[in-house]
Amino acid sequence: MFCEQELYIDEEVHLEAWWQALEETGALADDTIVATDPASQAELHALRHAIPAGINEQVVANGMRKVGTDLAVPDAALNQMMTAYEAAPIAHALFGHIGDNHLHLNFLPSTPDELTTAKDYYDELAALAVSLGGTVSGEHGIGKLKRKHLVTMVGPQVIESFRALKRHLDPAWILGRDNILDA
Repeated sequence: MFCEQELYIDEEVHLEAWWQALEETGALADDTIVATDPASQAELHALRHAIPAGINEQVVANGMRKVGTDLAVPDAALNQMMTAYEAAPIAHALFGHIGDNHLHLNFLPSTPDELTTAKDYYDELAALAVSLGGTVSGEHGIGKLKRKHLVTMVGPQVIESFRALKRHLDPAWILGRDNILDA
């Protein structure tokens, strides 16, 4: 877990509170790294950004594209969503923004059958997130890949109102062609 907190005053008080929370929850305090100066903070940021790079290296090695989620759920639904993430039927990596229950499950298929399995499980996860009051896009937008999940989330009437607005603002239908809405 990577936690970042900006401190301007009472740094020692805040750090002590973090250490106490780690101890009280049985976290691996001995394996915790704390960065309090710009150089060590830069090292932690580099480590954090190496995670997606490492995942992409695995994708290249597998010779298949990854299937990545961008789901977020309310606080009360996080445990149920975590159970579903942990049940992923193929090799995967899970990381993201636990503070707002927005994790990225990256399926790492290595065969065409696994790719199909990943896509099907993604659909199940998206439906679960919506049923729990969550969203199908926490930060990366809808685009082409998630538009069927947007319909699940907001319903066909809302999609039709989006279409009406699009026709009004872009009657030639040239902006963002086939993203979110098809003509």
